[in-house]
Amino acid sequence: MSVSGSLLRRLGAVHATLLVLAAGRVESVGNGSATITATSGSVSADLAVRVAQVPASVELSPDSLAFGAIGDTATVVVAVSDGNGHEIRDAAVTWSSDNIAVAAVDDDGVVRATGNGATFVRARSGAAEGSAWVSVVPVDRHVLIRLYEATSGPEWTHNENWLTAEPMRDWHGVRVDSGGRVTELDLGDNGLAGEIPPELGQLGNLQRLDLRNNYLTGEIPPELGQLANLQLLNLRNNALTGPIPPELGQLANLQRLYLNDNELTGPIPLELGQLGNLQQVDLRNNYLTGPIPPGLGQLAKLESLYLNPNDGLCVPGTRAFSWADTLAVADFSWCNEADIGALEIFHESAGGGGWRHDDRWLGSAVLDDWYGVAAEAERGRVTRLELGSNDLDGGLSAGVGELAELRTLKLNSNLDLGGRLPISLARLSQLDTLWYDGTGLCTPTDTEFLQWLRELDSHVGSGTDCGALTPTATCSSSCTGPPADRPGMRVRTG
Repeated sequence: MSVSGSLLRRLGAVHATLLVLAAGRVESVGNGSATITATSGSVSADLAVRVAQVPASVELSPDSLAFGAIGDTATVVVAVSDGNGHEIRDAAVTWSSDNIAVAAVDDDGVVRATGNGATFVRARSGAAEGSAWVSVVPVDRHVLIRLYEATSGPEWTHNENWLTAEPMRDWHGVRVDSGGRVTELDLGDNGLAGEIPPELGQLGNLQRLDLRNNYLTGEIPPELGQLANLQLLNLRNNALTGPIPPELGQLANLQRLYLNDNELTGPIPLELGQLGNLQQVDLRNNYLTGPIPPGLGQLAKLESLYLNPNDGLCVPGTRAFSWADTLAVADFSWCNEADIGALEIFHESAGGGGWRHDDRWLGSAVLDDWYGVAAEAERGRVTRLELGSNDLDGGLSAGVGELAELRTLKLNSNLDLGGRLPISLARLSQLDTLWYDGTGLCTPTDTEFLQWLRELDSHVGSGTDCGALTPTATCSSSCTGPPADRPGMRVRTG
C-alpha cells in the first residue's frame, strides 16, 4: 500500500496528513488532502482523503482578569483543540464581550476595562466557545476601604457614603478624576484614629492628601513616597512618631509639606533636597535634631520654612545656607545663634559703629563673612576673632565667653578698649591664643583664671592686673561697657 498526493512526503508509510498503518488502518496526523493507493500484484485502487480538524474546545488563559482602573488592558491567549485534544493551529476565532460597558475585547484578545463591574469576554471557534471572567474594581476603592478600617471609620465625624455602592466621588472627602481614580483625600478634622495604612501608596493619581488635625499614630509609611503625582501632604497635628521617611524625597511634584505638631524624631532626610517643586515646609513642634540637609538650599522654589521649636534642629550659618536669609517666611534657629548674639553684644560694647573695619558685621548669619571673624564649615560657629588695630572703644563683653568653638582671640593694639577681662573667657575650652596687648584691658588675678591663662599656647596680655573678682566686687572707674555677666544670647527667627 502507498500514499500519494499533492502533500506527499515519503518516510516509510508516513504522510504529512495521514499515517498508514498495517492492515490498511489510516490515522490522521495533520490537516490537508492525500490519496491512498492500495496495490495487489498488477491491480491497484485509489482513495482520496481530506483531513480538517473541527474545533471541539476553546480555552482562554488567563481565565479571569481583575482590573484596578478604567483604561487598564491585558491580553488573553486562546487555545483551540479538536475532539482528540490536539491543538488547531491558526484556528479562526471570534471575540465578544457580554458587556462592553465593563470590558471590551479586540480581535487579538486584548481586553480593556471600560467601566466598573464584572462581565465575561468570550472566544468562539466553530461551535466551540471559551470564556474569561473580567472584573473591574478600582484598586483605589480597596485602598479607601483599608483606610476606613485602619482609622476607625465608623467613628469618623463624617463618613457619608463610605463603603456603600455609591461612586467614590460621593464619599465624604474624596475627589476622583474622569477615570474614577482618586485625586484628593480631604479628611482633616474628622476623628481618624489609628495608623496610616501603607496601602495609601497605591493611590497613583492622588494629588492632595490632607489628614491634618486627627488622632493618627505610628510612623509615616514609606510607601507614601510612591505617590508620584502628590502635590500636598498635610499630616500636621496628629501623634505620629518615628523618623521622616527618606522615601518622601521621591515625591517630585510635591509643593507643600506639613508635618508639624507631631512627635517625629531624628534628622531631616537628605533626600528632601531632591524636591525641586517644594514651596512650603513646616516641621515645627516635633523632636527633630541636627542640621538641615544642604540640598534644601538648591530648592529654587522654596518660599517658607518653619522649624522652631525642635530638639536642636538648626540651620548652619554657612555660605551654603545663606539662602535661608532670603526666604519670604521662615521660623528657625541658626546653628550659630549663640555666636551671633555674643558678637552683636560685643559690637555694641566695643563701639562697633566707630571701628576702622566692620565690613558685613550684623549683616547676616554667615559669620565667616564678618570682618575679622572665621567660622568652621559645618555649623558656622566662630573659631577666630581677630580685630587688632581696629579702633575698638569700650569694654569686652562677657558674652565672648559664649563662643564655645573659639580658638583664637586677638584684640591687641586697641588703646581705647578697656575694663576687666571677663572671667567668662575661662569657659572657652578650645581657646589656645589670646592677645590683648596694647589695650586698657586688665587681667583678673583670680587663681583659677590665672591658671587657665598659663595653659594657653599663646597669651600676650596688657601687663595690667585688676585684682580678683569677688561676689561684691564692682568695676573700677576704668571699666567701661556692659557688666561682665551680661548674657550673650538672643532669640532670632530667620
